[in-house]
Amino acid sequence: MLKTFSLSKNHFFYYDIEKKTIARFPSKSNLLPKGSDNSLYFGIKKNKDLTKIICSFFDVNKIENIIGLQYKMQCGEDEVNVSININAQGQIQIKISNDGTMCRLTNHYSFERMEEYDFNKMLLVIDFINMEIRFKDPLELSL
Repeated sequence: MLKTFSLSKNHFFYYDIEKKTIARFPSKSNLLPKGSDNSLYFGIKKNKDLTKIICSFFDVNKIENIIGLQYKMQCGEDEVNVSININAQGQIQIKISNDGTMCRLTNHYSFERMEEYDFNKMLLVIDFINMEIRFKDPLELSL
């Protein structure tokens, strides 16, 4: 079942524990063509409600057990590395690496579909069952 978790007034993410999908809007720094931030942030580990969701999502007993989880996923034709971490500030992060920058995934996605997209308005969906990353119009709330 699709649910939403609010990180702040203007920031939130979607998740479905049964389908093992999690999604959020990329930040402006995620979309920079050079020097982009390859991590999506999902709040602070001190938030007990968030910790409960993340632990359930990754099937772990303690939030610290997500550190170092790694996956190989597809995003279109690209293979990407996905790693889970908690940084020094206590932020839960999912890092997506593909030949240097996350921004390249958006370029390849647009090229494959021969369309222009505003990725500031597209959800980045990470599917841990099908091992794929996709972009989704938020008006289509099914992940």
